[in-house]
Amino acid sequence: MSNSAPLLPTLQALLPPSHLQPLLTSLSLRSLHSTKHRHTDAIYINSQPVVPGQQRHLRLRSISHKPKDKQTKTEIEITGEQDEEEERYSLSYISMPLQGREYAGMDVRACLGVEVEGYTGSEEIDEFITLLGFQKSHSFTLSGYRFHLAIPLPSSSPITLHLTVARLLESTAGGQQQSSPEKTSEPYLVQLQPSRPVPAVGSLGVIGLQDMMRVMQEVAARIDGVDWSTRKT
Repeated sequence: MSNSAPLLPTLQALLPPSHLQPLLTSLSLRSLHSTKHRHTDAIYINSQPVVPGQQRHLRLRSISHKPKDKQTKTEIEITGEQDEEEERYSLSYISMPLQGREYAGMDVRACLGVEVEGYTGSEEIDEFITLLGFQKSHSFTLSGYRFHLAIPLPSSSPITLHLTVARLLESTAGGQQQSSPEKTSEPYLVQLQPSRPVPAVGSLGVIGLQDMMRVMQEVAARIDGVDWSTRKT
């Protein structure tokens, strides 16, 4: 899959809670905009590999968001009510971290989207994944903040850098997730990656992997208080 699939480079770091507020303040001044962010990833593996010992992975991601068009600001002020969050789903083949000198210092994975338009919820998508021969391995939720940073390279289609500062939510025995991650002493996970995967080789108006990695390293170097890891996870 990695020979032709788009590639998703990621830089990661752990941030002590005491460093959170200075980082959020700094990022809010340099970002295009920021949002509260929460997503859940469910990871599936193929139950019958075509090549023995070579497993493939599917990632079902659900992102919580609040609809913007169903109520106007005036309506919210009058009724005192807001729409509940909705879930947006995306499904992708995800490789293990790629090895090689060209990927040094960064976690790079092949990432190929699978069309799920027309499916109305996670149960329908889960049935579809099962029909593909995959079974669920594990899932986790990240909840925190996302900052959108400009990329100083020409591109024919919109693309930004996403810098996410989030906590990994714990699950109880009943499957309920921890509701107040800010009240724990666990570190925050900081991730920097492009808003969408990029091709291995760029072209006119299309940013390639090496240029994207260079920009990410330059942006990361300007963010104080974050010790970026080069370990692949």
